Amino acid sequence: MSVRNWPKSTLWRMGSLPSILYLEYLTLFVVLRMLYQRDDLDKLPGFWVELLNLGRDFPNNFAGVYFVGGVICAMFVGLIFWGDRLWRQFAASGIGLKTVDALWLGIHAAALLVSVAIVNAVLATTGISPSAAALLLTACLASAAVSVFALARAFLGPALLGFLGAISPIVAGSLAIGISMSFLASVVQSFWEWLTGPTLHLTAAILQFFAVGIDVVPEERMIVLREFAVIIDSGCSGITGMALVGIFLGGYLFRFRGEYRFPRALLIVPAGTVISFLANGLRLAALVLVGAYVDPGIAKDGFHSMAGWLFFCTVTIGLIALSRQLAWFGTEDRRMVREGDNPAAAYLVPFIAWLTIGLVTGAMTVGLDRFYAIRVVAVLGLLWAFRGEYWQSVLPRLSSGARSGAWVSAAPWAIGLAVFALWLVLVDEDNSRAASMSSEIQQWSSLAAVVWIAFRILGTSIVVPVIEELAFRGFLQRRVFGADFTSVGFGWFSVPSILLSSIAFGLMHSNIVAGILAGCAFSLACYVRGRLTDAMIAHGVANALLCVWVLAFGRWDLW
Repeated sequence: MSVRNWPKSTLWRMGSLPSILYLEYLTLFVVLRMLYQRDDLDKLPGFWVELLNLGRDFPNNFAGVYFVGGVICAMFVGLIFWGDRLWRQFAASGIGLKTVDALWLGIHAAALLVSVAIVNAVLATTGISPSAAALLLTACLASAAVSVFALARAFLGPALLGFLGAISPIVAGSLAIGISMSFLASVVQSFWEWLTGPTLHLTAAILQFFAVGIDVVPEERMIVLREFAVIIDSGCSGITGMALVGIFLGGYLFRFRGEYRFPRALLIVPAGTVISFLANGLRLAALVLVGAYVDPGIAKDGFHSMAGWLFFCTVTIGLIALSRQLAWFGTEDRRMVREGDNPAAAYLVPFIAWLTIGLVTGAMTVGLDRFYAIRVVAVLGLLWAFRGEYWQSVLPRLSSGARSGAWVSAAPWAIGLAVFALWLVLVDEDNSRAASMSSEIQQWSSLAAVVWIAFRILGTSIVVPVIEELAFRGFLQRRVFGADFTSVGFGWFSVPSILLSSIAFGLMHSNIVAGILAGCAFSLACYVRGRLTDAMIAHGVANALLCVWVLAFGRWDLW
């Protein structure tokens, strides 16, 4: 059965499940913050403190980095390799077709109250013995797990267990492949020294065209120009970039394998790795020139951190665009499609331009991007240039089958408010970064500070929501359904499409989890009335409220 034929109550229950869990977590968080101070955490039993520290530090330590990376890879593997099978299992399982089970709702409420009571008792009591603390921790985690499962069982029905059992081989296989890919990345990184010699000589050869007096010290893997030195270490060897380009291009070819001619299309992958190696030499040469002739601070703190991503995006996007233009790589069907207009340009070009300009201006500044206004003005110009396409495809009237009502009209505003609250809960405060940004702004003139803040608000509240929703919900979420994405309505519901667009959206943010959840929320806003503009409104509301929070409470780190 197609998802478009499912009862609306089924779809809403599926969307309500994570919303209820989030609201319960947010309520618990707010209540505990009102009752206890952060210092009370130091009084917790040892087992509890160790668990909190493990959860806080896990994403930053060695094991956490590769585990999180492996899970993200697993998500992509599952969607790319077995997305169709997952969707068929999901559609055939009958999940959510039964009425909500009151008994399981009661179990959920009881288990939730038990876990809350345990947390409150532990925070309010001092001198708990280690054995009691371990027992209470086990009971708390078990009751929380039972609470989550009971709510899912109540909303999704008895078919939930059958569905989980049916997809367990896919989940296990995806996790195995994803974590293996992450492990292989660490193994490849360990061979960085093999590339230091070629990278060193390539960089020196490029510099010969632009400068004189270059000193190369092979024993120390170092290049010196006018007292500015660059040492070729693991981060400069280029091996990580080559691996990323190869994996990205390989995944792209597999996803769009029906549009390429094999085996000749496989030449794109080694070509990408070679070009990535050459681009890395060009990047290091530019780094030396900027540090020697412009500003060492810009070279170390701005250019060095941003140029790698700039070259990665340039190589991958450039090769993909070139491969799609060259008839030698494409199938006959794709060549026929290519002769027509490219509707994807209106959805992707503003977003790509925003990223590209940001990488360039960010590479030439230290700290805040003082050229932020250039991005805003340039992208506004692109949006104006594509206004005809948006008027025809993005701003259509509601279809006869669209959902309506006053509460539906308020949905994007409510979703935006919820995402704003979610962001404040999940994104930790970075006091050092906030203080640094505030100090830098205070050093500017009053006019410069006002102009920069005004453009930042304009970009954050209006430009960014529009271009990101065009790219992620307008293009990517519909592109999963097929090559002719313009024939797919904005309100079409598909778990793989929402997950893929939300994960890609989350990867664009420093807090990946918060970004993924926000992406799912904006997809929900788009689905309610089948309007992409509702997702833009929800996104804009969330970002505008964050701007207010930044200015009212000095949370500059949110920018």
